[in-house]
Amino acid sequence: MIIEKIREKANSLKIEKRAFIDGIFVKAIDGEIMRKVSPVDGCDISGLQSCTEKDINKAVSAAKRSFNAKIWQEKRLKLRKKFYLILPI
Repeated sequence: MIIEKIREKANSLKIEKRAFIDGIFVKAIDGEIMRKVSPVDGCDISGLQSCTEKDINKAVSAAKRSFNAKIWQEKRLKLRKKFYLILPI
C-alpha cells in the first residue's frame, strides 16, 4: 500500500531535465542526453541533459557575474527567502 502511494506520487512529479544556468533552464550545449534505467524498477529515466565542461564554464561565468553585480546580496533576507521557497527543487 505504501509503495503504491510512493510510486503514484513519484509518477505525478514533473522533473525538469534541463540545466539551470544564468536564471533560465537550458539544454546542454552539445545537446547530449543521458540514457538511464532506474535500478529500482527498470523504468526508463532518460532525458536529463548531459552537461560537459562547456556548460560548467558557462554556469560558473554566470555565477561570477551575478556575484560581482551584488544585486542579490543587497536584497532583504525576507525577499531572498521567498525566492528560495518557490524554487523547483
